[in-house]
Amino acid sequence: MRDNIAYIKENKNTYLSAFADFFLYNFSDKDKIVDIDRNLKREFRYGLKPKKVVGASIYSLVLLLILLVIGILTSFDYRVLFVPCLVFFPVLILGLIVVINHIAYSVNKELAFVNNSDEFVLYFGSHSELYNKNNIEIIQEFHTEGSGHLPWEEREYWKIKMNNGEVIIVSNLIMSDLDIMKHFDLSKIHRNITFYPIIR
Repeated sequence: MRDNIAYIKENKNTYLSAFADFFLYNFSDKDKIVDIDRNLKREFRYGLKPKKVVGASIYSLVLLLILLVIGILTSFDYRVLFVPCLVFFPVLILGLIVVINHIAYSVNKELAFVNNSDEFVLYFGSHSELYNKNNIEIIQEFHTEGSGHLPWEEREYWKIKMNNGEVIIVSNLIMSDLDIMKHFDLSKIHRNITFYPIIR
């Protein structure tokens, strides 16, 4: 255990390592922090959760709220609402279309992984299918590189193409980019930039 602590002290280049160092020295259960059995079987499940839907919709809902507030303050005078609606309404609609599109491809879908295993399971409703990562031909990632000012710029998705031609579509409403990198071979991920990340 002392060797692990020494390594952390010698490589203290981030706040995170300093934080870990503090806990290693000051808590009685420090052996549990250092000695983790990475071979212990663990299952990771990813699926669509309500909080992800709310988080994905919040930008569009804020725009809608702004339009409603302006409408209430101006007694819905169309002469005043014309310019805000001209600016915000198309963005609002386009943002909601992307969110609904990603939800449609994510509902009733789950992916399950086990650490140190090349296999993963796709659950779709009451059906399930077992896949092997070694049979993946390519993983195409579709994401935006905008300023973050548009409601759809946080949406991204992946097309996992198997050697037999089958394609598994995964939205980041199910798995984040970090989750994808954690469970799949990075060399097979090809990144594509798109302005409007609607799943086709």
